[in-house]
Amino acid sequence: MSRLAALWLLPSLLWAAPSPSPHGQAAFEAAIRREAAGEYAAAAADLEALARKSPDDNFADDALFEAAVLSEERLSDPARAARLYQEVATRYPQSRLSRRARTRADFLAASLRTGEAPLAEYQRIQAQGARDPKAATAAMEKLLAEHPDFALADQALLWLGNRLVEQGREAEGVQRYLELERRFPSSDKSLRAKKARADLLLAHGKTGEARPLYQQLAASHETIARAAGAEGLAAVRTWLVRRGLSIAAIVYLLFFVGFHGVAGRRRLRRTPTELLYYLPVAGLFAAAGATENAAIGWATGGMAAGGAVITWLTGASTPVETVRWPERALRALALTLAVLSLAFIAIQWTGLTDLVLETFRAGPER
Repeated sequence: MSRLAALWLLPSLLWAAPSPSPHGQAAFEAAIRREAAGEYAAAAADLEALARKSPDDNFADDALFEAAVLSEERLSDPARAARLYQEVATRYPQSRLSRRARTRADFLAASLRTGEAPLAEYQRIQAQGARDPKAATAAMEKLLAEHPDFALADQALLWLGNRLVEQGREAEGVQRYLELERRFPSSDKSLRAKKARADLLLAHGKTGEARPLYQQLAASHETIARAAGAEGLAAVRTWLVRRGLSIAAIVYLLFFVGFHGVAGRRRLRRTPTELLYYLPVAGLFAAAGATENAAIGWATGGMAAGGAVITWLTGASTPVETVRWPERALRALALTLAVLSLAFIAIQWTGLTDLVLETFRAGPER
């Protein structure tokens, strides 16, 4: 027996299950092909018919479960889906699908307590979201306005807030997050909304407002929320450290430029020979960076332009050959700090700091 054949037969050997009937397997595969072709209603009908005609067939539980999935996700028929999930859980308790079916049946039963129509519309909107986000957003807002008591209102508010933020309507999205936190303070979706608000504040540099939200998450009884809060607080500390380093780098560069500008003011009109060697090489690196993406292009371009200024200023200062070695060492140190400061500012301001650190830790992707 080949290794592939052994792997194929392993589940049957482990559970000592009988071989599937050719008719049931053929009918199931035919229905799956119809599903792949986009004939969702016909596929669901065929799958349910297979289970009704041959309830003891090895594929009966799979057919009912797949028909339930199609009813829920493709046909916007949650009542039918709940019925089929319930049937799988009760008729086939030994099936590997029984637990999943029970979970979905209970979820849909709770979701249907405010009626089938709003739940079906909610599922339709979610399916529409990937195709037409703006239309789906408007439809979700209408659903919440018409059914304020909707059983899944907390999920709908979180979905709506996320989609509004993605569409650049951040203020409206934040209002939806706040509404969710106010109306459903005990929901786990409320914690996710709080984290989303904190992340937005941190992205805008408002660490003083983001930190209390992360602290609230860190104090939550939910394990995931606590982890998110701790991660957020670490991100706040990292942001503050990087901002401090950015300020120090800017101050140092201003001092460096000012000092060398004053010291070499008489020679600034002359183009240093070093600059003539530098510009072609820097231009080549800047052009190469621009072919990657916009952020890398801006970073390499900024470093190339700043490096040209540093080269000009150092070239206009007193020639190194005329000074003693202690001063040469200090100049080398000052120049190194200037280059590092320039690189840090360019990388930090273009949002590439994490990428650069990850590259140093794990190596380049190619």
